[in-house]
Amino acid sequence: MKQKIRRLKDILFLSFLFSLTLSSCRQDEINQTEAEKNSTTSSFGIFESKNNKNAKNASTTSDAYAFRLLYFTYYIDHPEEAVDFKDLTLPYIDFSYSSQVFYDEDGTRKTLFPIIVDNQVRNVVVASVTNENDMVSWYIPEYDKDVETAILSFSDRRGTSENPHEIEEVIINVPPKKNHYLAPFEPTIPGMPLPPIGGCTTYNNCGGGGGGGGGISTPPVSTSQPPPPPKTPVDIKKFLSCLNINQPANLKVYAQTMASSPPGHAFISITQGSNVMVFGFYPQSGFPSNINGPSTFADDSGHAYTHSWNIGTISPTQLQLIIAQAHLYSTYNYDLGFSNCADFALSAISLAGVNTNNNGIDTPDTVSSLIGGLPQPGTAPTSNRTCN
Repeated sequence: MKQKIRRLKDILFLSFLFSLTLSSCRQDEINQTEAEKNSTTSSFGIFESKNNKNAKNASTTSDAYAFRLLYFTYYIDHPEEAVDFKDLTLPYIDFSYSSQVFYDEDGTRKTLFPIIVDNQVRNVVVASVTNENDMVSWYIPEYDKDVETAILSFSDRRGTSENPHEIEEVIINVPPKKNHYLAPFEPTIPGMPLPPIGGCTTYNNCGGGGGGGGGISTPPVSTSQPPPPPKTPVDIKKFLSCLNINQPANLKVYAQTMASSPPGHAFISITQGSNVMVFGFYPQSGFPSNINGPSTFADDSGHAYTHSWNIGTISPTQLQLIIAQAHLYSTYNYDLGFSNCADFALSAISLAGVNTNNNGIDTPDTVSSLIGGLPQPGTAPTSNRTCN
């Protein structure tokens, strides 16, 4: 009897011990999941996960695309800190070129970009991201012979790119022991602001796996991300060919705020008799070309909006100018900072006599602010063409 009781106690004890072990394992799994979640939400979404074991062998220009996106989206989110990026008489960063990636001992990755002053490469800026992909910084390095060599390298290659929408890598031959110029310094260039040192919340770009990167990935959704390519691209010359350029028409502008449906949109409609053309300006491809790459127009029939403004009747001359502007934009790259959907919409209504005062980086919110008033959501009319 005593042996049976002892065996029963042993069984109960083992069951209790197993229960504790299982509970501990589950708690460890929960803690690990929470840690991974916290790591994900505190690192940048634009950089590749540390799970890429071949990070240093990955495309070294990939970080360059990420830095370019973060630079412009920061100023889209903070327009009060931006200068007029369309004014090329001011110093600016030429994101068409970058150096290879430099690695610090702690895994920090650094990329150089040329700074243009008076259409010449005059300096370089260093963009860096930590190994954990949780902190980005920008700075002007101390000017020395290594920086001078980098300037000459960029100068020799600038203007030779066959694909201006892509970032061309320029190899900077700097001996590994001479990387003191990559250490943060205080020099600044008047008229050319730099984004602050900050984490993913500063740049509105959280959601990465953390660490190790260098690879191109799909950017996380945020209000300042570039738009995807359209579902219904059109040949804008043919699309507008039904309009009689010798007759007046009606012009209307629409804006979908960035917060209402990231990344927002701005577009216009032209109505003349039974002809209704609803259209907007888009990137032709997805990331990273939608930061700066080939463009297209699209039929925006039924597109949602939060703000609209009936500009009213436009003269035949104004109609001709707007059509010509659309034809001109069809030859432009879609550029997140300089020629985006809002830029086209604003340029169209400015030709109709509206004072847009569009300096700096324009966004759909620029258009909605110009329209003013509280949001009045709706959907755009359906395009109708009376000719083939």
